[in-house]
Amino acid sequence: MRRTAVIAGVGSRLGEVLVRKLATEGCQVGMLARSDRVTGALADELGDRALAVEADVTDPSEVSNGIDRVREAFSPVEVLVHNASAPGGGPIDDTTIGSLRETWAARAGGLVNCVRACLPDLRDVEGTVLVSGTNYAADPDPRRVEWASAAAATRGVTRALSEEPFDATYVVISRAVSPPESEWSGAISADIVAERYWRLVENDDPPAEIALGTE
Repeated sequence: MRRTAVIAGVGSRLGEVLVRKLATEGCQVGMLARSDRVTGALADELGDRALAVEADVTDPSEVSNGIDRVREAFSPVEVLVHNASAPGGGPIDDTTIGSLRETWAARAGGLVNCVRACLPDLRDVEGTVLVSGTNYAADPDPRRVEWASAAAATRGVTRALSEEPFDATYVVISRAVSPPESEWSGAISADIVAERYWRLVENDDPPAEIALGTE
């Protein structure tokens, strides 16, 4: 039976490449995004290997309903990738409780909503959770207070899953991610990141945290 994977947060850079990579490796992929701007075309391209689901990760009901749709179309969720992003924010002068909540809701809150929606499946199959993160969790950027604080919270949620029967890895992406075939200097290719994610899926004992882009 094919693995069923869910990618929460599918945009035109890393998310899109992750979908193609997992589908190429034989997974059926549920794609959660707030609109079908990217996922609609991917679903058309990949046919029965992918399902586009409009859902906001900050809304637990939308996430739960979306995961139900993926289960009905494919099978229980074995792989969950939390890739949803949020505004980066600014320095403390511009930071408000509202801006903190917005970023936290998408990052840490979105992770909680997605894991909870997939929890019975992940426990039953001893699956894999991969969380796209940044080095702000360990090295906060004073120019990005919202992201720095949300990164630490998201990393904390990931590490707090360590007692679960499934694997959970916080993936530190320390450089900007470039689209495939891009000549963006200093960035790490989305293809390289996607390949590392797949290795983590295949790893029977993946690390709790891994850093990409430090080479």
